[in-house]
Amino acid sequence: YRYKLQGIKPPVPRSEQDFDPAAKYHVAGFSGYIQYFVSRILTFQFHKRSCTLANEYDPNDPAKPLHKCDIYQSQEAGNALSAMLTRGNSQSWRKTLKEFIGSPNMDVGPLVEYFKPLLDWLKADNEKYNEFIGWEGESDFCIRSQL
Repeated sequence: YRYKLQGIKPPVPRSEQDFDPAAKYHVAGFSGYIQYFVSRILTFQFHKRSCTLANEYDPNDPAKPLHKCDIYQSQEAGNALSAMLTRGNSQSWRKTLKEFIGSPNMDVGPLVEYFKPLLDWLKADNEKYNEFIGWEGESDFCIRSQL
């Protein structure tokens, strides 16, 4: 699936004899990948809320887009972030999230909104230059070993 979804393929033919997961620290060290997934989503939710508190972001004001927000020296945003982080594990993370952003749920909306200008530019630029999106080539790079 890595080739199909990401265009990544091994430099030489592979078989079931090759065991790549053990080469990844997170597998050998029993460290879950889910924390990276969750942290990316929450980072953008925190960013959006902090920007709103700092009066640096307004979804209805094109002059204050999320991707240009700067919360540097905003005491209101800093205090709110500090209060949220101070909770630690003293209460449910969903309760802490609700107190900070107003909802106990994770939401990819802020991440999508943040990168929308880049996505729009990439789409326009690819169309302008008639770029091929995806990858082409052989896909027989995994073989069954002869045991």
